[in-house]
Amino acid sequence: MARKSAKPARRQRPHGVLPAGFTWREGRPRWIPSPTRRDQGWKPTDLAMHERGAKVWMTQGAAIDRCKAINTAVAAWTLRGERVPADMAAFAPAGSLDASRPSPSQQKSRRAIGALADAWLASDKFTLPRGKGGLADSTKTDYRSKLNRLFVALVEDESSLAKIDALRALDIDTLAAPEDEGEDFPLEQAYHWLIQNVGHAQAYGVMSVASAWLGWCWRKKRIKAMATNPVELIDRTPPEGRIRIASPDEARALVAAADEIGKPSIGDAVLLALDLGWSLADLLRLDWRRVVTQANPETGEPHLVVKRVARQKTGVASSDIPLMALGLAAVARIRARFVDAKVTPTHLIVREPSPRNRSGVWTNKAFNDAWNEVKAKAAEAAPTLLGIEGKGDDAVEPFDFMDLRDTFITLAREVPLSVEETTQRSLHKSNARVHAVWQKHYGTATALMGAAGARKMDAHLAATGWRAVLPST
Repeated sequence: MARKSAKPARRQRPHGVLPAGFTWREGRPRWIPSPTRRDQGWKPTDLAMHERGAKVWMTQGAAIDRCKAINTAVAAWTLRGERVPADMAAFAPAGSLDASRPSPSQQKSRRAIGALADAWLASDKFTLPRGKGGLADSTKTDYRSKLNRLFVALVEDESSLAKIDALRALDIDTLAAPEDEGEDFPLEQAYHWLIQNVGHAQAYGVMSVASAWLGWCWRKKRIKAMATNPVELIDRTPPEGRIRIASPDEARALVAAADEIGKPSIGDAVLLALDLGWSLADLLRLDWRRVVTQANPETGEPHLVVKRVARQKTGVASSDIPLMALGLAAVARIRARFVDAKVTPTHLIVREPSPRNRSGVWTNKAFNDAWNEVKAKAAEAAPTLLGIEGKGDDAVEPFDFMDLRDTFITLAREVPLSVEETTQRSLHKSNARVHAVWQKHYGTATALMGAAGARKMDAHLAATGWRAVLPST
């Protein structure tokens, strides 16, 4: 039996002989930064000179000296914020030659805007699960996004990372309210910039997150300049609630379009959203273990219910939610499509397979892309889905998937269902505040609501013996 050839010993350079980042390949020396330095903006460079338009590689000794000089400049900029020499401009980070961009040491100041933002995002609210005092995952993502958008608004430039880095290195006092009326108020300027560029609702949301962050800076870090939350001094008007209700024709067009373009799961989601009043995140999490058959407590007949569910965002729990006609139709559609499948899906809303993705799982981005495609197709039959420009009552907002939840609540008020009956399905918090919000945003009492209320009360009176008070004829 042939002996296995011994693996040659790895050749290692003697420690301390060559400077960090130095490489030598067939007479061509280079300086290659480490991954950490690359993240800071340093780029690899050839250790060569240009003589009469020709590239001349340095000798080994000269290349080593040049490499040491580079490493010295890197350390001076990183640790002390010193400017990088001009002859290193081609491979140095942007802003390191004129100090327009802060060095890593400057960014680490405890009172720096960036350091305090990072500390907030690393606090218990963001690191602990919701059940142990942390925020919901969707809220964490939303807060991070809005905080980044705040920094963009403060520099008024969406594409300049160097400006944002410079902002993050500034002292938190920069964001404090001005002492004199004529002085600049960066947060107020950022608020108005956001209104102009992303709209009133987004601007208000970003500043609400800014208020939460700066309030935390005062409570936890005892930043004296934040003794008064500067966001509270900005004259902000809450945006009007956006309520867009679907019509039966629009909903019908969406389901038909989803089937026509080969994305029936979008139609399933539409039907279930109208039936349950759930958000997209909760619908995508609904699995078959939660859908069971049990006896109807009123009639004794078997019916399908959704058991033991909780809203992802708030943790509000419910159980024994009977599926109505639209939900039953969605379940029947799904079961019919997978009756011959070799593998039974675990969830009700299953992504259609494609050459690039066969996981069966909808991500939020992929679902939204598919939803927009379905909506564009459905708009051929129901143009109002894309919105109608106009003034006052003549204008129609474009329809989004989240509007299905508003549609459900509006229909529930027209029945009318009580707050408790509605929240048992929709997974809203059942309290006085929710009722007040619904009174404000989902319309006032209508003739349809009055007739339905009379019908429900009359049936209740008959079932509980109150009809006996009527005089006999």
